[in-house]
Amino acid sequence: MIDGIEDENITTAEHAKIFESVSQGTAIYIEPLYIEQELKGEVTTKMQFINRGANPLIIRASFELNEVFKPVLDSFVVSLLPHSTQSLPFTITAQKPITLDEYPPILKMQWETEYTSEKTAKDYTFKGTKQITVASRHNCPRTPVEITVDGNLEEWQTLPITIEQDWRATQKRINPQIEPKTYGGAEDCKVSFAAVYDEQYLYLGIAVVDNKVYVDPERIVHQQDAVEVRLDARPEPIRSLSHGEGQGTWILAILVNPQESLETEIKNPYILPAGTKLVCLKNSTGYAAEIAIPVSYLNKMHGKEWEAFRLNVAVDEFDDEGNGLQLQWWPDWRREYSIPGSGTFIRK
Repeated sequence: MIDGIEDENITTAEHAKIFESVSQGTAIYIEPLYIEQELKGEVTTKMQFINRGANPLIIRASFELNEVFKPVLDSFVVSLLPHSTQSLPFTITAQKPITLDEYPPILKMQWETEYTSEKTAKDYTFKGTKQITVASRHNCPRTPVEITVDGNLEEWQTLPITIEQDWRATQKRINPQIEPKTYGGAEDCKVSFAAVYDEQYLYLGIAVVDNKVYVDPERIVHQQDAVEVRLDARPEPIRSLSHGEGQGTWILAILVNPQESLETEIKNPYILPAGTKLVCLKNSTGYAAEIAIPVSYLNKMHGKEWEAFRLNVAVDEFDDEGNGLQLQWWPDWRREYSIPGSGTFIRK
């Protein structure tokens, strides 16, 4: 079973192709409910169904009802001709106001696909689960000033996005199995960051307030104070639906420890695009990271001139060689409680 899909019948290239499109999220795509501050009342999102096979495909779906979301339809059936696409608006009602101050509730959709093979004359069925989630889109503006990647964030006008809570405690609302770790609050560690661009680069500026910076060259990157950045510049829907597969290939991964000076060599565990600039320096309040990612990389991954990307920022916080914790902006894309579309930036 892969991603909740029953795969016992994956025996021919024909229906393996169907299975692959379903398992990778490209046969059934549900756009997240993007909101600014608050979601309330009736709201409509989009569902897209794609049949990449040479035979008709039937998709049946039903919803697990909860106290937050009420769908207009409890269940539905979609019939797709070979090599066809069908888009449907889907309306739900938020039974109570939902804000982004807390991690969003999830409406689960159980789906089942059926198709008949021409080659074997057999009926094949795949089953799985999709989620309708709440997320936010963020603007990535053009920088009004020249950015110098030197670890000094003075030219950054603002770092509007902050992380100052224990993400594990927050995620406990989604996954009760997660136990929060000890965290001393914003005075112990607080993160602020921003994303801007110009004709050549996408820039990330990250400021970390840390009352005790712990770095040990003998330890691996994430077992000491570090900034972790993951960026997915692929087009929709794979960008929003990705579960973090292909880290270091499809997904750009940057992990860096704070350094004493610009002369210190930085060793990122993953291969970075040619021309990437990366600095992470200690300062009087903690440390700061500046990253410049070539626009050519974004265009390559996007398949055309880039329009959007998905970003997650995390900070590994250690005060000594003992156990640390991680502050993460959004839940880890690689986990089952990942929120599709979270951390999406739109070029402005």
